[in-house]
Amino acid sequence: MKRETLIQKGFVEKPHKVLTSVFILDVGRHREIKIGSFQTPNEVVFIAQTDYNTKEEDLVCVHNFDYDGYLTELKLNIIISLFV
Repeated sequence: MKRETLIQKGFVEKPHKVLTSVFILDVGRHREIKIGSFQTPNEVVFIAQTDYNTKEEDLVCVHNFDYDGYLTELKLNIIISLFV
């Protein structure tokens, strides 16, 4: 999967201090799907919930390269469908 695929799905790329970059998709109700270090061995996907001041309150890892391998478009579509 390419960066362009994430952007077509509505993700926005933002720089990050620790991860190489973060792609964020707002899925409503103060929740976001965040993909960190895309296409690297540090790749992770989180569901993040924020409070009304956009401060993260909860993070749940739903995909981790170490356990799940690289993120595929099929896996991402399933993750998105669960939360949209």
